[in-house]
Parts: sequence; C-alpha cells; structure tokens
Amino acid sequence: MIKYIVFITCFISLTVQADEIFCDKASNTFQMNQCTKQDMVAADAQLEQYLGKAKQKYQKETNVLAALVHAQKVWVNYRKAQCDAIYEKWSGGTLSGVIYGKCMARLTRERTHSVWEDYLTYMDSTPALLPEPK
Repeated sequence: MIKYIVFITCFISLTVQADEIFCDKASNTFQMNQCTKQDMVAADAQLEQYLGKAKQKYQKETNVLAALVHAQKVWVNYRKAQCDAIYEKWSGGTLSGVIYGKCMARLTRERTHSVWEDYLTYMDSTPALLPEPK
C-alpha cells in the first residue's frame, strides 16, 4: 500500500502535464513516469466505461450483477498484489515506478477485454454493446 501511495504521490507532485510530453519519445524517468500515469488513467477510465455498460445490461439480473461486482473487487486485489510483486522485483531501480504503472495498465486493459468478451458480446451475430477494447 505504501509503495502505491509513494508512486501516486510522485505523480501528483510533478508540475509538467503528461500531454506536454511526447510519450513515444520519452527519454528520462520523469517523462516515463508521466506517460505511465497517463496510460494508467486511460486504462482505468476505459475499464470503468465497460464495467458501467455491463452493470447496466445486467441490472435486472441481480445474481449476475452481484457476481460481476464481486469478481471486480477480487480482481482489484489481484491486480494490486501482482503489481506489488513486480514492483518488489524491481524496487532497487529507478524505473520501478514505471514498471509498476505498466503492470497496472496492462492488467487493467486485460480485464477490460475480459469484461467486454464475457458481458458485452453475444453468442450469435448480434453486435457487441461496445467496440472491442484496444
């Protein structure tokens, strides 16, 4: 938990906005941290959008909705534990925060795709409720 707070605090204290940095050309730890933060925020926002749509779809199927909410809570704990372990592996290096953030964003994108596939698509040719996440 402390690692995550330190990681986020570093981002809050930074004065340059992430959109001022060209992430494909990030060349120092500061820029990489900014770009990683931007990626994490975007991944979280997309996941919330897809979860919201899934919850809306299943709002009258209370058992499905409750199971989805429970699965999401468990997944959040898994993501944190997994990325904490990755952070620990790299804790001696200057890029440990970047690696942690990349882990968080990667797992979040994977979860978004799972939510899309499991809750927002159909078995027949009916179009999905949202486009396949990238």
